[in-house]
Amino acid sequence: MTTDSALPKGSQFLYKAGFSLLNGQIYVFGGVQDYQKIAIINECNIVETARKLNNAFDVEFGSLLTVPETTDKVVLCQGYSKKCESFNGVESVTIADTRNAHNSACMGLNQGQATIIAGHDSTNGTVETFELSGWQFVAPHPAGNLGEHSCASIPNGIITIGGERDDDITDTDGNTKLVYLYRNAQWSVVGAMKNHNEHATIITFSDFFIVFGGNDGHTSVERVEWDGNNVTSTEVINAHQSNCFNPIVFETAPDQCQDFCSDDFCYDLGIAD
Repeated sequence: MTTDSALPKGSQFLYKAGFSLLNGQIYVFGGVQDYQKIAIINECNIVETARKLNNAFDVEFGSLLTVPETTDKVVLCQGYSKKCESFNGVESVTIADTRNAHNSACMGLNQGQATIIAGHDSTNGTVETFELSGWQFVAPHPAGNLGEHSCASIPNGIITIGGERDDDITDTDGNTKLVYLYRNAQWSVVGAMKNHNEHATIITFSDFFIVFGGNDGHTSVERVEWDGNNVTSTEVINAHQSNCFNPIVFETAPDQCQDFCSDDFCYDLGIAD
């Protein structure tokens, strides 16, 4: 699904919107068109709900994650501020502020708890896990103030790929292609991508994950073979033409939709005539 690139970005329904799977449905949050909207991807359509976020949210600066609990919820943090909230499918509730700002960070699950990782303007790669007592510091990311990177939760850990450091810190392509693993309260480098990515989306499977590139021309689709502890190989398998922040990607049944456009978005199977 894409929004009409001919429209002003402020009118594009999905531009800079975040997404997360909650109770078997894909929810879409915020974005430039309406920073507080909550919508649902329902088969071939996007249905906007009457509910609203408490805080403005866009995925260029903010990060979000579904946390499995007795009642599953999505945790969203603004990034450029310390404000956070949670949404359980019915209502959005303000939760504790993070201790640092995490501008253009990402989130993963650490022992079942939301964990926000690094970001521009963080303090030397600050990482925080949400506990009953609020956000608590854990081991910082070894790349420092990494931002625009991507996270994925895996069994007993979190991986991060891509991203870039603040402009005033020397950086190279090499260290932003690295794959980092957080496990047992420690960080380690477990491999490298072929391409550098910013604002990418990762979808994981048991023995591989696929990285869909995001903004600023990082449009490759790369398959990464994974043995549970290390990257064993990588392969660029495709590319897309979009230039977007954290593409909305999810696993679904074989497609039953037809190409069409509504006022807010287009559905394109991507099959040539």
